[in-house]
Amino acid sequence: MKFFSVIGIRKEKEEKMRKKIDFHIHTIPFQKGKDEDFSYSADWLEDYIGQAKLNAIAITNHNLFDAENFKNVTSLCGKKNVAVFPGMEIDLKSGHVNLIYPAEQKYIDELVNCSTKMAGLDKNDSIDLTFFLENFTSYADSIMTFETGKSNTLKKPDQLKEAVFTAGVSNSLKFQKMWNQEFDTVPVLFSDAHATKNGNDLSRSDIPKLAHKNTFIQSDSNSFEDIRNALKYKKNVNIFEDEIHDSFEIDGVRVSKGLNLIIGRRGSGKTVFIDKIQHIYQDEVYRISQFESTKREKFLNSEKVNSGNEAIKDWQNSNRIQLEAVQDTIQNNAVEIPETFFKELNRYAEDIVKSKSKQSYKIFEQQNYAIDNIEWYGNVLNRIKELIYTQQLWTTLDNVKYNRISLINLYTKVRNQYNDLFIQNEKRKYINHILDIAKDVVSNQTGKTKLPSFDFTSMMRQRILINAANKWISAIEPTKIRTKKLMDYKIVTAVRPHSGAREVQQSLSLGTSEKVSDAYTYYEKKDYINYLNILKSRGLLKYSQIIDALLMRETKLLTLDDEEASGGQLVSLALTLSLNKSSTKNVILIDEPEASLDNPFIKNNLVKKLQDLSKERVVFVITHNSTLGALLKPDYLIVAKKDSEGQHIILSGEYSSKKLNDNSSHFVSKSYDDFIDSMEAGFNTFEMKGSNYNELKNF
Repeated sequence: MKFFSVIGIRKEKEEKMRKKIDFHIHTIPFQKGKDEDFSYSADWLEDYIGQAKLNAIAITNHNLFDAENFKNVTSLCGKKNVAVFPGMEIDLKSGHVNLIYPAEQKYIDELVNCSTKMAGLDKNDSIDLTFFLENFTSYADSIMTFETGKSNTLKKPDQLKEAVFTAGVSNSLKFQKMWNQEFDTVPVLFSDAHATKNGNDLSRSDIPKLAHKNTFIQSDSNSFEDIRNALKYKKNVNIFEDEIHDSFEIDGVRVSKGLNLIIGRRGSGKTVFIDKIQHIYQDEVYRISQFESTKREKFLNSEKVNSGNEAIKDWQNSNRIQLEAVQDTIQNNAVEIPETFFKELNRYAEDIVKSKSKQSYKIFEQQNYAIDNIEWYGNVLNRIKELIYTQQLWTTLDNVKYNRISLINLYTKVRNQYNDLFIQNEKRKYINHILDIAKDVVSNQTGKTKLPSFDFTSMMRQRILINAANKWISAIEPTKIRTKKLMDYKIVTAVRPHSGAREVQQSLSLGTSEKVSDAYTYYEKKDYINYLNILKSRGLLKYSQIIDALLMRETKLLTLDDEEASGGQLVSLALTLSLNKSSTKNVILIDEPEASLDNPFIKNNLVKKLQDLSKERVVFVITHNSTLGALLKPDYLIVAKKDSEGQHIILSGEYSSKKLNDNSSHFVSKSYDDFIDSMEAGFNTFEMKGSNYNELKNF
């Protein structure tokens, strides 16, 4: 996990919760030719256990159990601290099942007795369910693995309900297919190996290949009970080691690198424990405490502002060309006809009429060349260059080389055209300058009036631009520009035209003393450019505020039915947003998140979110809510309590193991007892609730 490479947990404090197990190994062939004939090899088994790095194995010979062989295997594995479980691969009429028992004498005796009764079976024979129930009387204490068919279907008798069931698969592809299915059947991958060096079926004794056909279990120990309990939950099982969480110590308490549930009565030390976690890991921690109303409103308002800003930014990018045109229009001074222009034009006309020699005025009839507006080329070039250097774009496209070359060629063509127009403009400016000098010389020498010059082209271009800008702004209607969905809620940002001068002041964060009412009259007339120019001339408008000056933005927190969220729903949304943010840190502390949350939200949303976070982060959850506590199914359960002397202690253990220990293992507790005490206020209350529910049910 990424977190542990960052904060560097000391190696001696880590402990493997991942136990690698092979649930199906043959050591003796069935006597009637059911299996190939081979001889048991202790050396092969020792090599296999070492190379596969197994923590536990199950000996499951076909319709057969040999107590002497099992004793020899147990002796061999005991030296390597590898657990060995007795079992049998049984031919039921409904299909193959591997039955695995604890390594206790009563179960070994049962297997020996059943093996004796089944010794007469032919290779094509199988036993019926009646025989099984009469002879395998302890099956409810077992792990039963029903082998799947080609379509991953199970042939599991409905009558066998008391054992822990798993689905045996023969390869990793089948495992993944079954693991990803929605139902909770737990798959296990096993080798079906032959512990021999002289077998004819080499695939059954090829150690490098068989070493990849095992299953990782999340369990604190190799004990049969812990492994059996772990197999009740799919999340505890995988064929990929990294998908199973390990454990480590914090302040002497063993915890999971995944999801930890902390429970205990009030004042038992739960918050003190997570305070220590925060102190130890500091900047790596994201903490979510109970949502008080003031904190909730502040948090949600912040989220609304941030979401609204993101929405406006996206809308601005999608309307960049139009907004840049508006900005250019108000940034450049208006092109107006000089007051003296018409007087000079009138004098020039009078001179023309009075003059007898019109030829001498030819130069005054020569109009200056219009200068093309090429500034927009610069914007286009910058955008093309931005695309060329956007690495994220190239990682998502095919034919990268071809597309990049095409963009570079486009940039080159636009730049060449820009250069040609720039040179042409410079030539025209120079010619216009020569013309102006010549006109001045002639006018000074002859006393004749020259034709006054004015750039009508620029003026008309600007007026067209202003009209287009006003028209575009006028066409903007109230609209939702962004909807951000979060579980059962959404943050909706919309824009609409302003409905009064007061809204303009509000959008621009102006005081009531700042006068905008006269400017707003132009806004009402849809003369937006004049409106913006007045605000700009008074220092009330920055270019970054053009959108806010033109439009009123509104960001609301809604349900998926577009209704305003209630107080309790706002808490749900605030928690959702906070959980989304928490993934930026490596340790997440959540202290009683259930305040004001309803049980459907906890069941349908919160539990899954916390479980998903724990796949990549270390998560600690404190709760008194029985719904959250019962449904969370954490990797580790941590209980804060007081011992018989009134001292605070912290117990912890793998959730499915059903037992808790302190760091010294001197104090051991049952998970169930502590859970009922913390979540339900004790057994009496728990039973009373059940009684009350029954009364309601039977009403």
